[in-house]
Amino acid sequence: MIAFYILLFIISLVLLYYGAEFSLDSSEKIGKKIGLPPIVVGMLLVGFGTSLPELFVSHLAIFRGASSVAFGTLIGSNVANGFLVLGICSFFQTLRLNPKDHALYSTLHLLMTIALLILFQRQVFDIYATLILLSIFFVNLYYIISNLRKDKHVGEENKNIVLTWKDSMYLGFGLAFLYGGGELLIYSGVRVCETFNISTYVISAIFVAFGTSFPELVTTLMSVFKKKDTDIIIGNIIGSNLFNCSFILGSIGYKSLPITSSYSYEIYALLSFSGLLLFLSMTRKSLNKITGVVFLGTYLFLVLYWTKVITFS
Repeated sequence: MIAFYILLFIISLVLLYYGAEFSLDSSEKIGKKIGLPPIVVGMLLVGFGTSLPELFVSHLAIFRGASSVAFGTLIGSNVANGFLVLGICSFFQTLRLNPKDHALYSTLHLLMTIALLILFQRQVFDIYATLILLSIFFVNLYYIISNLRKDKHVGEENKNIVLTWKDSMYLGFGLAFLYGGGELLIYSGVRVCETFNISTYVISAIFVAFGTSFPELVTTLMSVFKKKDTDIIIGNIIGSNLFNCSFILGSIGYKSLPITSSYSYEIYALLSFSGLLLFLSMTRKSLNKITGVVFLGTYLFLVLYWTKVITFS
């Protein structure tokens, strides 16, 4: 049986690869044709699309009465997106940030994280949490739409781009492959972990969160290797994180879920990530190998904390 799960794991990686290939090429082509700025392509088309596994997993966990799995998956996924995915990508390509395109969305990411810090100090995740987080999501959506109206400039070279039904089909297939590959990765990986008696806490805190972030990792690495605009990479991560914790997490608050952990270390790490992105955006700096080392070191620290290698009394 273990061989079957390993085969499924390999198939999931193939689906994720082609999902990233299809969605990146088609979304960039569609975005250029209709005049979308690269960061909006990353946030709206790629970022939200690669968050489909988190959407499915978190709501399934809620229906099964496992709210801690939903919380851990969404927050853990944001941690993996920020520190693991951007940490790895920073080693291969310098990711430039600027006030015009990144400061606003970094600010929204920071506000969302501050809201999480406050909300998780309470005993219950309820309708008030839903209203706060969904408000941040719709503010983010408002600014995306506003920027579309202001920045809708299509160069002469973009006017010559011809869109066909195949482009939309490839985008749909790409997002479906990312979703299906992420789900298959989680299923097969969890079964392998259970076979070797790895605890369910470690599975939910690390493997499920990493598995749902794997589409973002594959997509951003493909962006790096294909020399795509770095705005698509940054937009993918910020857009995915905002979708995870402002929309998906906000959408489950109607159930009045008990909060059994504050997730303090994870949220403080995300606060540092948000603040650094905002600072680098305002000062026109870049994410490079140095920030990559810091990000990966932070992620390693949290993994050791989750697995109880590092403990705090």
